[in-house]
Amino acid sequence: MKITKHLVLLILESLLYILFSVITVTALGSFNNFLGSTDSVLKRMLPFYLSVISLFYLLIVLHLIIFPKDSQKLKLTYKINGIILAGLSFFAVLMTIINLIDKTYASLVSGVLSSLFPLDYLLLDLAILGASIYLTLTGFRYKEDPQQVYYPFQGGKVKKVFSSFFLGLFFLLSSYLTGAFLSEIFIANYGSSTWFNMFILWLLLGVPGFFFFYHEWFFMPKAFLNKEAKKKVSLILLIIGCVLSLSFIIALLVKPNFIVEDATALFPIDYMKSWNLAPYLLSLMAILPPFCFFLTTLKKEEKK
Repeated sequence: MKITKHLVLLILESLLYILFSVITVTALGSFNNFLGSTDSVLKRMLPFYLSVISLFYLLIVLHLIIFPKDSQKLKLTYKINGIILAGLSFFAVLMTIINLIDKTYASLVSGVLSSLFPLDYLLLDLAILGASIYLTLTGFRYKEDPQQVYYPFQGGKVKKVFSSFFLGLFFLLSSYLTGAFLSEIFIANYGSSTWFNMFILWLLLGVPGFFFFYHEWFFMPKAFLNKEAKKKVSLILLIIGCVLSLSFIIALLVKPNFIVEDATALFPIDYMKSWNLAPYLLSLMAILPPFCFFLTTLKKEEKK
């Protein structure tokens, strides 16, 4: 396989997605404690939340760079988003330093969220700051590459706004579910009587992350799969999502409380607020993305 800039960026995006997936699990747990706390912990946790936002923003920016709409949009992506990202990461670094100075953090290794906190997230912020400066400089020095492949959006402004919003929402939700999928490997109760039910849940947790990699590596690139192949693969993925969702529903009918008994830690806010949205969210995330993939292939064929 030839190593290209596009391939390197895809690998980097995939690694950042996995990193962000793990961090979102920590972030949701921290946010859950924040809601249930009588003492204000916002000042101590603000740098961490900014780190999470910055990493998510970097993930979106990378997607826009990998699949640019046109030359002008790519240039603006480097410049505008690089500046915004630099501001976010710099503020996170600044807040961490202030918290160290006023003893909000006892030391660079206080061990609140992890054994290396806040040092680990300070290093992450510095890395994002360095990346954002590089993006900004690239934008100001931008020269169009004649071999660059563009992905112009086909549709009006309203459709574009909705598409961008739901793509970002998909990235966010799928990353958390992927983080839960990875976390469950280490926290699962393997001796539980509901292990088979939890196995179905575990498979369903991994589906959105698989869709993310399929979307970025195979569905979006123009040269990898032709339209007919994308249509067939999307239909197969839709069938798999439906089968897993149906299996999950059966698992709930057999043991209605198995999520409460063995998976409450994966959906803390859901059960703290008694929303019980987890089954619906999981089923939706397993069926809706491949359904959208399939519809997209149909629309492309109609236009052709």
